[in-house]
Amino acid sequence: MARVGGDEFAVVLEGVKTREIAQDVAAKLVRAIVQPIPSLPSAPQLGVSIGVAMWPDDGGSTAELLQSADRAMYRVKREESDERSDAA
Repeated sequence: MARVGGDEFAVVLEGVKTREIAQDVAAKLVRAIVQPIPSLPSAPQLGVSIGVAMWPDDGGSTAELLQSADRAMYRVKREESDERSDAA
C-alpha cells in the first residue's frame, strides 16, 4: 500500500488472476475501513470508494493502471450516489 496523494492510496496485489478476486479484496478493505473505532465512540463515519484496475487489461504501465483505477473509483462513487438517491 502506498499513498499516492491527498486521501488516495494504491494497493498492489500480486498473483490475483481475476477481476472478481480483486473486487472481493476491495470489498473486504471497504468493510474493514468503515468499521467504527471502539475507543472513539463519537468518531465520524468513514467512507471509502475503491477502483480496481488489472494489468495488462486496464493498462501496461503504472500511470495507465492508476488512471484506470481512478476512473473505476469514480464509477463506484457515482453508483453509490445513485443508490443513495434511489433509497431516499
